[in-house]
Amino acid sequence: MSAGTHAAGADGHSAGAHSAGAHSAGACSQRGLPVRWWGEGPLWLLGGLVLAAATTWPLVRSLSTVVPQDAGDPVAQAWQVAWGGHALATQPLRLFQANGFFPATPSLAFSDSLLGYAPSGLLGEGAAAALVRYDLLFLLAYALCLAGAGLLGRELGLGVPAAVVVGVAYAYAPWRMAQNGHLNILSTGGVALALFLLVAGYRRGRAWQVALGWVTAAWQLSLGFALGVWFCYLLAVLALIAGGTWLVRRPPVRRSVLVATGAGGTLLLLTAGLLARPYLDVVGRDPDAARGLAEVEFYSPPLRALLAADGTSRLWGEATRTLRETLPWAPEQALFPGVVVVLLALVGLRWPGAPRRLRAGLLVGLGVVLLLSFGLSLFDGRLYRPLYDVLPGWDGLRTPGRLAFLWTLALALLAGMGAQRAADAARPRLPQRPALAGAVALGLAGLVLLEGLPRLPLATPAPPPAVLAGLADPLVHLPSTPGTDSTYLWWSTGGFPRLGNGNGSYVPPELSSLREQTGGFPDAASVALLRGRGYRTVVVHRALVPGTAWEAAPDRPVDGLGITRTDTGGVVLFDLG
Repeated sequence: MSAGTHAAGADGHSAGAHSAGAHSAGACSQRGLPVRWWGEGPLWLLGGLVLAAATTWPLVRSLSTVVPQDAGDPVAQAWQVAWGGHALATQPLRLFQANGFFPATPSLAFSDSLLGYAPSGLLGEGAAAALVRYDLLFLLAYALCLAGAGLLGRELGLGVPAAVVVGVAYAYAPWRMAQNGHLNILSTGGVALALFLLVAGYRRGRAWQVALGWVTAAWQLSLGFALGVWFCYLLAVLALIAGGTWLVRRPPVRRSVLVATGAGGTLLLLTAGLLARPYLDVVGRDPDAARGLAEVEFYSPPLRALLAADGTSRLWGEATRTLRETLPWAPEQALFPGVVVVLLALVGLRWPGAPRRLRAGLLVGLGVVLLLSFGLSLFDGRLYRPLYDVLPGWDGLRTPGRLAFLWTLALALLAGMGAQRAADAARPRLPQRPALAGAVALGLAGLVLLEGLPRLPLATPAPPPAVLAGLADPLVHLPSTPGTDSTYLWWSTGGFPRLGNGNGSYVPPELSSLREQTGGFPDAASVALLRGRGYRTVVVHRALVPGTAWEAAPDRPVDGLGITRTDTGGVVLFDLG
């Protein structure tokens, strides 16, 4: 992140050769740094939104009724974002004390919190608004990835067409297809945007840009620790490299930049500390909440995962189906990077417009993180296990393959350099039509996009029954399973009644015992359990109970239990008194 890491001539190239390469990509300032139009950032974001809407069509036609991928985790995350807005307005000092999972607390910490999206929850109310909000954030996640990576490519000297390759390669990296049901994993645009702001700010000595970069990093962390922990360690490594470079070269640094660095780093640490407290509380109450080695080993992908694309891939899904079916857990282990982007990256390793040190650093970083993404399955865990044992927070991450969000960024930057090299090679052959050289890079961006396009499924979750309005809470919905509980959480956005149901990466003992001990409801034991926990209403859904332990619940007698039953047809209400 220091100016020295990108200095011309410091890596064995002559300053003149580097300047010539950079000039071929775009205009440069007198300091040799790329010149960008001040309004370029919003245009990148707008272009990303248009492309996201086009590639996920017809999602934008039914924002209030459908969600991408499936009606499981997406509707639960729609509840999380809605709760964040509700909590900001009603209980800002108790954000993690959500209405779900009652009486377990702090329930928002049972998954990534998505608190960074909480302000959007202030807009609109109810279940339909929650879906609209979620779908728009889904599109924004793709757009911000494209914009952040594209701007980072521009800062490293690429022309706009080649930077488009970077943005597309990062936003539509094939591994992300399997994550279309996980907004917290898709939302990595802040990673690229923060790196862009920090690199640009330090190279130009702009304190405001440095500060904004650290704020963006803190916001990215606020979306969740599933990727945020690794991102923080990346920033720490880059800070060590930048600090070491400064100690060797001692370039002058503005006082304002030092102040911005100290304030920004402090903000990131405070954010990490405050957000970690509720998660540490969960582990303190239930040590089983920590990720054990057996769980990490299960999710660690084998080497062949690099050749397996997700099943929704338009181009490679069917072609790699046989290999994908050999993976222990394909949704988290399909790491196919794409053929075009790898070839472009190989070409980009020889692009003279970027210092050799930068290209080598990207290659080494890509290789190290790629090896780590195989977790415990590679070298018997000798590379991954020490980090799991020593580094704080690392042992809370169960899915090593998600490290792809970092190595695909390095791969995308090298691919952009490859596209720029191709455009530079075409320019002398097209002296009368220089714009065609840019078209070469845009054509390569189209090929990269083709490999990253999914057949995105759209799910239509059942709307909340009208009889749920105004019920006495706390309440419980039956049947209670991870899938049905996601729907119940989403339904609860209409007023946020307290409910015992919930769905997250961690299931508290209270919910586990509720599911195990209410199969005979309504009977004396289950009624006593529910009353003992303070529940006032039980809602049984006739259409959902067949094949579950609660299949007979709607019609069991309630004589002598001291409760009343109201049968509305599809929903049976039990007042526990």
